[in-house]
Amino acid sequence: MLESETRIRVVIVDDHALLREGTRQILQQDPSIQVVGEASRGDDAIKLVAELRPDVVLLDLRQVLRELRDLP
Repeated sequence: MLESETRIRVVIVDDHALLREGTRQILQQDPSIQVVGEASRGDDAIKLVAELRPDVVLLDLRQVLRELRDLP
């Protein structure tokens, strides 16, 4: 990858640590992708995305919907 090329910045969101770890390992094999953060909960993910401003967020949509449903 050339110095001038921009890497794709990714945040991974899933409540399963093993899945996050595996996904990170797979993505890190591609030099054009940079995993910039991980979160296990939706509320943490919102803060992380606001702070890091990634290009892509990979998330477990069912988990986030489940968290929203559990809100008072």
